[in-house]
Amino acid sequence: MTAICLFAAGAVYVIGGHEFLRKLLQVRSSATAALQPPTQAEMQRASQDTAAAATTDTGVPSVSLRIILIWSGAVVVAAVALFFATGRTQERGRD
Repeated sequence: MTAICLFAAGAVYVIGGHEFLRKLLQVRSSATAALQPPTQAEMQRASQDTAAAATTDTGVPSVSLRIILIWSGAVVVAAVALFFATGRTQERGRD
């Protein structure tokens, strides 16, 4: 196990050098910070941001049931057509 870790560390150093290792450590520390629970100030700020986002218009039209059904039907029809197009004919056995 130790040899595998040393090989991986050496390979990372050979590929990117010292700067690459430094960037990996920064990514690790930022990921560790992201996994920490939010502070009280962040919780209060999140509720304000959510209220502000709910009142703004995104400009994205809603998807209707008709469009969903059309696309779902098209995918099913295409899949069935491809099943028939790529299917093998049944071989006849010798009598």
